[in-house]
Amino acid sequence: MKATITATGDFIREVQIAPIGALEGSYHMEFSSYLLTAKDPHTVHKNFGLIVKRDELVLLRDLLNDALKAAQS
Repeated sequence: MKATITATGDFIREVQIAPIGALEGSYHMEFSSYLLTAKDPHTVHKNFGLIVKRDELVLLRDLLNDALKAAQS
């Protein structure tokens, strides 16, 4: 799964999460970006990547939900 999480002007940031077949219950999560006005606008820069287990993804989801709820208060 891939989603664009930032699209401001010419700057794009995406996050991709994919299961790792050889490690059951594990996922590779990677943040990347590119700049449409760069010399080569299709060059993707890998910003950050990590391997997480399903329960860690659930914790991250819960953290994001809690942060959004707190911001609404």
